[in-house]
Amino acid sequence: ANAVELAPLNTFAAPPVLLPTPTTKPQAAAPIPYERLTITDPENEGSVHTNTGDFDVQWQAVPPLDTQRGDAIIVKLDGTPLPQSFSAVPLHIGAADWQRVFSENVEHRLQLLIVNADGAVLIESAPVKFYMHHATAR
Repeated sequence: ANAVELAPLNTFAAPPVLLPTPTTKPQAAAPIPYERLTITDPENEGSVHTNTGDFDVQWQAVPPLDTQRGDAIIVKLDGTPLPQSFSAVPLHIGAADWQRVFSENVEHRLQLLIVNADGAVLIESAPVKFYMHHATAR
């Protein structure tokens, strides 16, 4: 056998391999708890004048209602929750809503609750007592 002479081997330095750094999913910020939920109109012991039962409710939440995470307002009239939720200011109580809890009483109670997407109550307003007045023909 004859010896074969080889040229020197070609070598190179490979560039360093950059491994992806593990990324952690950003934690969702803990929801800021509501400090206050207030009904501003009708006022406690105030009057609402309507023949149909339609009226608006002014309210304020601190911090503001977070609809992005699914929070909503539930209205209780005379202790009965209305079937739909609300998010607008003012929120509108319609004649159909009123008929669900209709009574001949002039005195009524209104309360608001903020619930999360799962329906858990996050905060409740103080109940407001108001008087519903209907015009009558004489």
